[in-house]
Amino acid sequence: MKQLLTTLLVCVITSGSVGPAAAEEPRTPSASVRASTAAGTTGILNVLLRPHSSEATMLGRQARRAERLRANAVALDGAIRKLKTYVGKTWYVFSGATPSGWDCSGLVRWTYEQVGVELEHSATKQAHAGRIVKQPLPGDIVAYQYRKGYYYYHVGIYVGNGMTIQALKNTTRTMLVAADSPVVGFDKPVYIRVLERDNSTPASRAKLAATLPAN
Repeated sequence: MKQLLTTLLVCVITSGSVGPAAAEEPRTPSASVRASTAAGTTGILNVLLRPHSSEATMLGRQARRAERLRANAVALDGAIRKLKTYVGKTWYVFSGATPSGWDCSGLVRWTYEQVGVELEHSATKQAHAGRIVKQPLPGDIVAYQYRKGYYYYHVGIYVGNGMTIQALKNTTRTMLVAADSPVVGFDKPVYIRVLERDNSTPASRAKLAATLPAN
């Protein structure tokens, strides 16, 4: 492409006026004309190639973002798998934040620690740590608030298919429960996305996980 443009530009510049006289007296372009031709060719090529370069940069950014979202999905799915092993085992402990005992925000805090995200040990602050979404994905926080005010009184982890894992109250162990279950309360749940992720199939996420370095 560069060679073709250069040839066309040289032909245009060195052809001079059109007519018999010009055809009978061909002349070699001067050094200044050759320099001007080269500069003009470079400028035109830069203009022509710039959109392609910008497009390649944009595609590269999109590819890196897609890879990051898939990696986040792998990490969140791994954290959920760990969390599920404590369902029916870990007791509710006020102010606790480990599998030996946790409260609702302690469970959420521990889950996000598994993916390298540090959240404060507070239902309200965790609910304000991300953005509200209408369609939850596994790993999103499910939160319950008083009359759509600023404060939230309870949080859990959404794990898919309308289900959540929560530390509900004293004398109970960690539960797998529907987000809108009366066991939780009668307030409509709000879904909070702290970490962006994709929604690819488990098989594709498993394939990506195999390529990621072990922690």
